[in-house]
Formats: sequence, C-alpha cells, structure tokens
Amino acid sequence: MDKELIRSLLLQLKNGLSVDYCNDVVAYHFNLIQQAGWIDGDVLYLDGKPYGHMKLNWNGHEVADLLSNKDKWEQLKAKGYLELSFNIIIDLMKDDS
Repeated sequence: MDKELIRSLLLQLKNGLSVDYCNDVVAYHFNLIQQAGWIDGDVLYLDGKPYGHMKLNWNGHEVADLLSNKDKWEQLKAKGYLELSFNIIIDLMKDDS
C-alpha cells in the first residue's frame, strides 16, 4: 500500500480535481480508499482497463482535511510513522503536540 499515493488521491479529490484513472495501481488504491469509507464511486472496466470517477464523502472530507497539513505529514514521514496503519497515522495527524 502506497500511503503517499492515497494521500495524494484524497487531496486531489478534496481540491475538486477530477481523478479519473486507467491504471491498475491507482484503481487498487481507490479500492482501498473506498473500503475505508472515505469515497463514493464505482470502478468500471473498459476494454479490460479499470476506470472510475470518485468523490469524497463526509468522512473523506474530514480525513483529507487532516492529511492536507503537509508539515505534519512530513514530520510523521521523517519519523518513519508512515509504516504504521493509516488509522494510526490519522490519529497522529489529529495530535497537536
């Protein structure tokens, strides 16, 4: 799981950018984000390639807001915390200390 990619995809959606894709890696990560309950949308297959258009739901907006703090993200990354589960990372992003 590429947590940098997940953060990037969530922030793109938060900023109103359309994130259409036709790549298995991105489709896999959108599936993970969808399983986490942060986005709504469907994955379709056109000519054998995944394609989808996703949008953030309420929970996704809250997570994306937390993840938009680049300084905090970089601090966690520097400490090696990106190896932890995403739920723990989100809890650490909430911590103001």
